[in-house]
Amino acid sequence: MKNKKMLQRVSVVLVTLLALAVFQFVGSGCSDDTQRYSTQEKTNNVPGGGVILSHVDRQTYGNISGNQRSIDYYVYADYSGSETVKEIRTTWVQRAQFWRKSGSSYSAGVTMGTSSVGLNVSSGSTTQYVDSATITKYWSNTNGATHAYYDSNYIVWPRDQLRSDQLSNTARLNIYGHANPIEAVAAVSVTYQSVAP
Repeated sequence: MKNKKMLQRVSVVLVTLLALAVFQFVGSGCSDDTQRYSTQEKTNNVPGGGVILSHVDRQTYGNISGNQRSIDYYVYADYSGSETVKEIRTTWVQRAQFWRKSGSSYSAGVTMGTSSVGLNVSSGSTTQYVDSATITKYWSNTNGATHAYYDSNYIVWPRDQLRSDQLSNTARLNIYGHANPIEAVAAVSVTYQSVAP
């Protein structure tokens, strides 16, 4: 009888430990890298009052599929002031850096919407050199709006050679009666591999 009770207690302990392990595993999955986001905002004062704000919000590490990394992002420009807006524009630049493979050729690139930039590096290239691919996009409003925004995703490959990537955003404001535009720049950079693989 004692052995039976002891066995029951051991079973309860094992089930409890297993449940905790499952909880920890599921919990870590819910807060894994795909759920992490990085944000930066920068402002600049506008003559006549108010500020122009540049905002960048992006997945820190993104979603992985095969040898690709997909990054969701959101950028915008916002003006808080009473001046009449001629144009407000948000211009974002994605720049990816790739490690070269030692003694072998490779292809790499970035796709953002309908735009794509590719690299084809020959096997005779210098070992551990960093190659870059850059894409620039923009969205503007000329209807007097004080806000311009855009959200989408970009895809980078191959992820096993991806050194880093940066998403920067320039908020640009043109106001009637002012000769020069006012800008604010925000950027978020992520380094995946600080040394060559």
